[in-house]
Amino acid sequence: MKRMNKKALLALPLSAAILLAACGGENDEANNGDNSANQENNNITEEENNNLASNENGEGDMDGEADMEADPEEAVATVNGEEIKMADLQAQMAQYQQMFAQQGVDFEDEENAEMLMQIQQGILDQLITQEVITQEARDKDIEVSEEELEAELEEIRAQFESEEELEEYLATQNYTVEEMEEEIRDILLIEEFRKMEHVDEDEFDVTEDEVREYYDQLAMQDPEIAEFEEIEDELESEVKEQQYIQQLRDDADIEILI
Repeated sequence: MKRMNKKALLALPLSAAILLAACGGENDEANNGDNSANQENNNITEEENNNLASNENGEGDMDGEADMEADPEEAVATVNGEEIKMADLQAQMAQYQQMFAQQGVDFEDEENAEMLMQIQQGILDQLITQEVITQEARDKDIEVSEEELEAELEEIRAQFESEEELEEYLATQNYTVEEMEEEIRDILLIEEFRKMEHVDEDEFDVTEDEVREYYDQLAMQDPEIAEFEEIEDELESEVKEQQYIQQLRDDADIEILI
């Protein structure tokens, strides 16, 4: 009986899942994806990514496994009054279930069922973080141009022979073309947010010890990581980003409804 590998869960960036699904062509690429490449493309911080395995942000966990057959329009959480729909959770979960089913994972196994629930909780946590970031980006008048959006969409469409083939594929992932476009727009918006150009340089105070601690965490996952001195500035920016996002979450009115 095959069991889920918890590390494998971290190899699939949730907010970029539709990009992986559309551009990968074959699911083998997602199953065997390189963790370091995925880390580069992820649209949330390492700290948020770790919440896949454990949701401990203080807003309260889900009461149990959510019903994936529930009404897609049902709200699973609210962030400052804005609803996160069941459809978003269903779409993300469908991709994980499909990936692991192809690997022969038995979801009836008790340990796998428990892991599936943890994935579900982690996905919801990341959807909340994405909504928090998106709201802040819009509040700071961060925008994505139509040219940027269209360039990304054309890159995805180029993977398919026709629009009909794209629509059929998206349907297998519980997505519509319109939902894909909105997803990509949000991804680009989050990428702009992560440049931190709208934040004063001294707004978040980060010590070298904090940066080194973060480096050590990354080094445990990637023994071939560059020397600390070579990437110190980049790591400092990422730690500041983590602090910023955590502050946004702490200040947000978040309610989990399932």
